[in-house]
Amino acid sequence: MHDFSSQCTFKYPDANTRLQTIVVKMKSSFFAVLFALIMIKTTLANDYPKAEISNNDIKVKLYLPDEKKGYYTSTRFDWSGIIYDLEYKGHSYFGSWIPNPNPLSFTDKLGPVDVFSPILHSSNESGDKLIKIGIGLVASPSDNPYHEKTKAVILDSGTWSITKENSRIQFTHKLNADPFAYEYTKNIQLTRNEPEFVLTHTLKNTGTKPLKTSVYNHNFIVIDQKSVGKGFEITFSKSVSGSKIKNSGFTKVVDNKIVFTKDFSKYDHINSRSISGYADKSSPFECTIINHLTGAGLTIKGDQPISKLALWSYYKTISPEPFTSIEIKPGEIFSWNYHYTFFIEKE
Repeated sequence: MHDFSSQCTFKYPDANTRLQTIVVKMKSSFFAVLFALIMIKTTLANDYPKAEISNNDIKVKLYLPDEKKGYYTSTRFDWSGIIYDLEYKGHSYFGSWIPNPNPLSFTDKLGPVDVFSPILHSSNESGDKLIKIGIGLVASPSDNPYHEKTKAVILDSGTWSITKENSRIQFTHKLNADPFAYEYTKNIQLTRNEPEFVLTHTLKNTGTKPLKTSVYNHNFIVIDQKSVGKGFEITFSKSVSGSKIKNSGFTKVVDNKIVFTKDFSKYDHINSRSISGYADKSSPFECTIINHLTGAGLTIKGDQPISKLALWSYYKTISPEPFTSIEIKPGEIFSWNYHYTFFIEKE
């Protein structure tokens, strides 16, 4: 019989060595998972349905509405017209505006996007059913009432059709949720030989009950991916000197201008629920936003009187939000549009 005691010795590692080994393995696992998530996100980003339109002056890139594969599938914003990039003479005007983009978030939308207030479809002890134009019929359980910051359950997303030409793209959303039904069209047309596009909305009531809602465009303006601050300025078509702005230490109001006087860092923001001068419902909306540091700017001009004007700005975006009230009887059509004109200062 052999004596193995002198030939094989096993030394169990001490507690400190075991702990170091566990930490190394945990770190390796963490970075492996992180890398995998980054790769998945990159792959998904490349898989979002996209389109591109252009004229001789501007190039516009958009994400397309798709309930399963679309960039945005939450229940706050209309799903169409998501402009994730617009280029003019080496400058950009839309794009990601928060430190950690997340399209699954209720608010992570891009470009000049619309928010319709919900229309009550029906109600019972289990909760409400609501019409969200540009999204569909959604459910709001009684123990979790509808709020734009929470994704509602989508019962019927309707049907989308898209028509695209070189310098134009049109989205049409149809929903039939008896007694409510509508046909909603959003058209983005680039102006020939001009750095401009016209965003036209048309809403037709194809149901048997009136459609009563309001809509505002959030206008996520991001100029040259620069954080908001000194050098940025908004000029309105009317005096806004009476406006009250939350976190006003970043701005000053001078007659028809809001001038940014302090640079934003991550998570800094300002907001105003009502910019003065536009509360009388008598005037269409018009404003010009410019970044004097890069010279890039744009003018937004509407064609309909607005019910109010709000303002929100966060990190990289400035968002003037014109609100429009809508009430359409069965068979009627309501249309409204905005002109977006891009320029470079001192051209």
